[in-house]
Amino acid sequence: ESAPDRIKVKGVKVKGNKVNGIGSAGIAANGAKTAEAQKLYIIAVILHCMSPTVQSIFQDHFDAYLKDHPQPLHKIKAARAIMQCRTEALGGHVQRCPHGCVEKVWYNSCKHPSCPKCTALASERWLEKVESKLLACDHYHAIFTLPQQLNAKMGPIVAL
Repeated sequence: ESAPDRIKVKGVKVKGNKVNGIGSAGIAANGAKTAEAQKLYIIAVILHCMSPTVQSIFQDHFDAYLKDHPQPLHKIKAARAIMQCRTEALGGHVQRCPHGCVEKVWYNSCKHPSCPKCTALASERWLEKVESKLLACDHYHAIFTLPQQLNAKMGPIVAL
């Protein structure tokens, strides 16, 4: 078997056009009806598994790292919170449509200030606020220090 025919990615085995032993029929059930669509589905599965998150890295490696590199309690608590964020460990709730057709489980977040999942929305809002203050044209941002003698003549500087 050549490398393209057999690919292993954490939890995903691709062999020919089979993903984790699911053949063409199983892949077609996921919406891939042509050979090209099957290949795209396989690529999507692989890419999903190859894009690690802070949470998945901590879940996979933090305990081993901690054995060789002792950390203060506040860092351990932060890592544990991130590892449990939006998982069954913190509980959750089920959202259903009135007709019972669709059901979605939403797990609770850790709300830790170091958690990238929990701070993503606040970070996005902050970025939008900062971007709204930018000039709508090409410009340069220059910072310089004035000599002490000019401070009295300049008066107080007010932020926009």
